[in-house]
Amino acid sequence: RYVLQSKNHDLIPLNNEIEFIRSYIYLNQVRVGIALNVSIDVNNEAGQSCLPPLTLQILVENAMKHNVMNEENPLYITIETPDRHTLVVKNNLNPKQSFSSTQTGLISSFHILTFYKP
Repeated sequence: RYVLQSKNHDLIPLNNEIEFIRSYIYLNQVRVGIALNVSIDVNNEAGQSCLPPLTLQILVENAMKHNVMNEENPLYITIETPDRHTLVVKNNLNPKQSFSSTQTGLISSFHILTFYKP
């Protein structure tokens, strides 16, 4: 539903994106259990800032796709706003050893986004 609702918008409030990413993370945690640990710390001011729809989903999905996720090697993802203008998404590195890739994904495990003004 979120994808359909947001497809006609160039920008959406971070709070909406956080609500969606919590659902997305929950579904993945049902699948992998304690192998996926996500911490979200977004302040209220930053929550009103805008970003393109599905930005967080793409970053979280990329981390899950390219890293091992199991009980011995859990994946830790942090989503935080150190100030009202910045969003930081980072994860630990547990690279998959054998993985077929198009080599077009994100290289870093640390991403900083600057918000658009609402």
